[in-house]
Amino acid sequence: MEWFEISIDTTHEATEAIGGLLISCGISCWAINDKSDLTEFMENNRELWDYVDESLLSGDGGVRVQVYLPDNQQGRDTLVMLKDALKQYKTDEKELDTGSLEISIGSVNEEDWANTWKKYFHPLEIGNKLTVRPSWEEYDNRDGRTVLTIDPGSAFGTGGHATTKLCLETLDSIDCLGKQVLDVGCGSGILAVASLLLGAEHALGVDIDLNSVNVAIKTAEKNKVSHKGEFRQADLVKGVSGKYDIITANIVADIVIRLTPSIPSLLAEGGTYIVSGIIDERRQDVEECLEKYGFKIQKVRAQEGWVAIAATR
Repeated sequence: MEWFEISIDTTHEATEAIGGLLISCGISCWAINDKSDLTEFMENNRELWDYVDESLLSGDGGVRVQVYLPDNQQGRDTLVMLKDALKQYKTDEKELDTGSLEISIGSVNEEDWANTWKKYFHPLEIGNKLTVRPSWEEYDNRDGRTVLTIDPGSAFGTGGHATTKLCLETLDSIDCLGKQVLDVGCGSGILAVASLLLGAEHALGVDIDLNSVNVAIKTAEKNKVSHKGEFRQADLVKGVSGKYDIITANIVADIVIRLTPSIPSLLAEGGTYIVSGIIDERRQDVEECLEKYGFKIQKVRAQEGWVAIAATR
């Protein structure tokens, strides 16, 4: 299997928080290059060295966190999830100096990689009714399934990642007909558009990343449901009003926990709240948060170390 290296520029103070964020994205291993660690070692262990390469002491004293991901669809989806989580974290963090949180990709040009990953993305049948089809591939719909065509570009959500698939399976299993839908952290727009194709009357998708909003608009247009869908830039549900029968949030556990207190005022009576992007280790934290705010868990789906939870109030 081919791998590529992701580097995140941050600070010594934010290293622990970035580690937690990586875990929330399903990444369990990473390396930290921190010059302050070397400086501290040198100061406290002078008896162990008499020469240090000057190149090790060069630079601005920042920290670089390195992650290795497989060069396949799962790896690409994880990277996009990580980018979204870093952007949200930088927006939310007001006290800690996080540094730039810029991401660089080694071993392969990012622009080329954004296209070469397509060889891993093929039509995917989900649940009883849905099929997600990449725009560049044909699909023989002999069973009359509901087909969602997508070209996600650099926005999260192809249906291949377990978190998105679990959300789509949940949408496929419930009644979307005539419903009002809110998709928080919409990414490629896949969940909002899926709900519309499954019969929802209207869907609003919001995302902090303007690029994702633009991709979601194109996804709706590609599937001929743009007249029923609206997509706009927002920090979670800031500025969102109204009542929604279905609210989806395929983000990460910490952001789901921060989002949940705002959901009761937006969820219509008898409505369904679907959350995903949650690793197994954080399932209990999310479930406790849901129960704290009056939600009753209806269904939990799990796959590849990830869980999606459907709850009502």
